[in-house]
Amino acid sequence: MRHFVYMNWHKEVSAYSLENYKENEDYFIGYVSQKKRVITFRKDRIIKEFVNFDDAQHYAENLPEEIFIQFDQKLNAIKHIPSKPIQHPLTFCFTGFSKAQKQALIDLTIQVGLRAIQDVTSKCDYLVMCENSKTIGPSKRAKAESLGVKLIFENQFFHLIETGEIPQ
Repeated sequence: MRHFVYMNWHKEVSAYSLENYKENEDYFIGYVSQKKRVITFRKDRIIKEFVNFDDAQHYAENLPEEIFIQFDQKLNAIKHIPSKPIQHPLTFCFTGFSKAQKQALIDLTIQVGLRAIQDVTSKCDYLVMCENSKTIGPSKRAKAESLGVKLIFENQFFHLIETGEIPQ
């Protein structure tokens, strides 16, 4: 189990306990009991790690302003470092949205350097569904599941665009 203080994209600082986690070079993913769900965390946004949650929570609640400013400046510097273009960007298909909503989502996807396609295929990484829609057909969903396409809702899509954190 890992306990740490984390700054998200909105500059909100919180303490977390991560259970049953996995990690790669850039991310931790695991179950967060405080949120009762699996969350992905970027390693470069972890301010400090702790032995227990109480210490992490106390630190988050009393984070010295100079540490906040220093960490915020570090993250802003990371944001501005030019990176190599993504060789194979994530691909999204949208379903259940009005025509105008869907076009706006496609435009946003392209604007941030990702790909949008019209139909669910094996080249699709995510099928983004409108939470309020009643038009998501079982056949489109079944096709996505059979091809191993991940199903996410629009709020998870926006979170990915905003933070770079991969939805589960």
